[in-house]
Amino acid sequence: MSKFTLDEFQGILDELSSGMNPKVLLAPIEMFVKFTSMIMRAAASMNVLRWRPGESFFVLKDGMELKIVWSNKYAPLDCFVLVDPSATLWCVKPDPVTGNRLRTFFVQNQKESTKIDFLVKTIIGTQVMNSDKIRMFRFE
Repeated sequence: MSKFTLDEFQGILDELSSGMNPKVLLAPIEMFVKFTSMIMRAAASMNVLRWRPGESFFVLKDGMELKIVWSNKYAPLDCFVLVDPSATLWCVKPDPVTGNRLRTFFVQNQKESTKIDFLVKTIIGTQVMNSDKIRMFRFE
């Protein structure tokens, strides 16, 4: 990635987003330092990133925002993935034991034994409905 400039990165995103309405850019955590260094070195960097509490967005040349979601060691990525939300269908799966969509239970707090925590669990899944609206690319 050290060979790529911000303009080249934006150009790739603009080209790949043609014909779709992407909202999310999934990014490999291994590229975080190189990516942010590229942004910080660019003169126009103030215009390409927007921040909200707990979220960051990459702004395309046409003003469209892509929410950046970084991978982690438990869910690694080896490339950037541009995603149009209409490409997938999200669903909540019923609990296999109860058949309910949500499962709730109380557990003792591990740090403070006099407290009890209320936990809510659900199982979600996604199905790709239109693979043309998901585009992957790499930087080396």
